[in-house]
Amino acid sequence: MINVDELVSAVTRQIENNTLKLPSIPSIMTKITAALNDDSKSTTDIAKIIQTDTAVTGRLIQIANSPALRGSKDITSVHDAISILGLGTVKDVVMCVSIRDKFRSSNPALSKQLKELSDKSVRVSVYSSVLLNSVNQPHLKKNTLLLIGMLYYIGCLPVVEYLNKNDIKLSLKELDEALYSLRPVIGSMILKAWDLPFDIIESVGSIGVKYEKGPVIYSDIITMVLRFFDNFDSHDNPLDSRIVEKLGLTYQEFEEIVAAGYDEISETLALLS
Repeated sequence: MINVDELVSAVTRQIENNTLKLPSIPSIMTKITAALNDDSKSTTDIAKIIQTDTAVTGRLIQIANSPALRGSKDITSVHDAISILGLGTVKDVVMCVSIRDKFRSSNPALSKQLKELSDKSVRVSVYSSVLLNSVNQPHLKKNTLLLIGMLYYIGCLPVVEYLNKNDIKLSLKELDEALYSLRPVIGSMILKAWDLPFDIIESVGSIGVKYEKGPVIYSDIITMVLRFFDNFDSHDNPLDSRIVEKLGLTYQEFEEIVAAGYDEISETLALLS
């Protein structure tokens, strides 16, 4: 039976030898990005691309009909949903939904592990969004933060597949331990292969492992949320204390923000889950 150190060593060797199998970028992400960068493409063209993916179509219309956005009539078409949400938000929704679909497998055992990771990614995104609403950081965009949160565990996918291929069983806690050093490296490799913007790649790779002086950045927000999930079990963590100082919040104030944002958290979790 393999232990965590042996797993880290085995996967690291595959990274060094360039033999680690990375997940491909969801095709709809590629198509939507290309269409948004093409001035000749209309809203109708973009709607047609989205309609080729039933999961994305359904979730986009569902979000457009959420209480915070819906007007006097129900939104029933992708074209109308785009009009309500705007192209920037639509791009982020497409990315979030298509990324979540990457955490699926026909293998029951693997599917269970991937669902646990996917559910935690959604929770990270939603709680981070609520925290951002409560701190004065206008340079940070809510939709970008949601996307970065969804991508936090993307580096897990090749490792989980490696475990399944080699019939290795690990609990989520053991998997988290193994990925402490692997996740940032593998996540960055995947996102570079997907040709995502540098700031997103940098943010995903920095979560929980890197501190930067200056303004609050996306990884600060998400790191704080991850520590909240761990019940702030070591308040003397140097990374935590520096981020808390940057945000200008105490641990108790953060817990109060989460409690006050319960309705928004519940609604957004329902939309993204």
